[in-house]
Amino acid sequence: MLTLSQANYLSFFNWVLITSAKASIFIIFLLGVKFVLRYKIGAGFQYMLWSVLIIGLVLPWTPNSPISVYNYLDFSHLQQKVASIIDRTIPSSSTNLADQQSALELAAVGDGNSQMAVISSETLGPIEEKSNTWISFPFVYRLMSYIWLSGVLILTILTVIVNKRFSKNIGHALVTDQGLLSEFNKLKADLRIKTEIPLLKSRQVNSPSLLGLSRPRLLLPNGIEERFSLEQLNHIFLHELIHFKRKDVWINCLTQLLIICHWFNPLIWYAFYRMREDQEISCDALATARIDAEQCSDYAYTLLKLAETYSIAPRLAGMASLCGSNSQIKKRLIMIKSREDHRSSAKWSLLGVVAIGVLAFTSFASPQAMAPPLYMKKNRNKQSDYPKSLAI
Repeated sequence: MLTLSQANYLSFFNWVLITSAKASIFIIFLLGVKFVLRYKIGAGFQYMLWSVLIIGLVLPWTPNSPISVYNYLDFSHLQQKVASIIDRTIPSSSTNLADQQSALELAAVGDGNSQMAVISSETLGPIEEKSNTWISFPFVYRLMSYIWLSGVLILTILTVIVNKRFSKNIGHALVTDQGLLSEFNKLKADLRIKTEIPLLKSRQVNSPSLLGLSRPRLLLPNGIEERFSLEQLNHIFLHELIHFKRKDVWINCLTQLLIICHWFNPLIWYAFYRMREDQEISCDALATARIDAEQCSDYAYTLLKLAETYSIAPRLAGMASLCGSNSQIKKRLIMIKSREDHRSSAKWSLLGVVAIGVLAFTSFASPQAMAPPLYMKKNRNKQSDYPKSLAI
């Protein structure tokens, strides 16, 4: 029996699919804009552009627009095809019942203009009275929703287990070196950070990392003070404190949730991988902006030494780490070397904002309302007793 909760669940799944498809188109546009303007806008602005993708993925509704790219797609033809597939999968006891069921399925599954269809209990009433089986959606569509939900549950469980196990094993060995603590507290004061952030040593980390949402901690590998000078440790502290200042750990948690929700879309995985790269480059840009130009080469050498000394840190949801892959380190070193060339100009920044704004609106906005397909017109007269309460 098609219950209200089942209908709402499938409607949510339908919204996830539509949003993921729209996000894929926007990601392609965004990567193109970033490539064209890569030498024109600064690292911080490059990172900020990803926020448009995050907003587009969490918005439950977007307006219809005449400039939406989906106006150029034949949605009415697609709706008729979906309706014909549904007709072949519904074993009906009467023609009128089949027409009612097909119309409901077409409205909830095949409506390309809506993003979330919520079916009211009044709408489901006549069908539930005449049917004891869940036949309101095609079998393949229901199977896809089960596979998607299984993937979400598996990834959620794995993420929770990995993060809890890591947090449990890091230990509580506080740094007692007064020189390190003094340098760390001085940087906190310079950045106007009043939150208590303990400095911990742990054998579980292979790179300096900021961990935690409500209780942030800065984790240092054992013996790091023996391998790095006080000035180099100052660079490390500055980088991680800037992560905290910008709430990057919270952003990483949000993107992890979006990845779990859209686990089937490789473009979203790749987009957030690129976002983490831009996050580190942007953080390096802010760090080098706070030190003298003569010290930029020392900061770059610190990154190289970290890459040579430690391996890549695990990508946990609640962590922001300093190390990265060789390709990421190379990009960061290029940015530091040409710091002056990567400063944003107002003209190019404005152009980037306008371009991304237009692309976001055309990618995420829904198409204008279209005339109902012939199938719906044919069956409209047959459904006089069928409630019209389909809330979208």
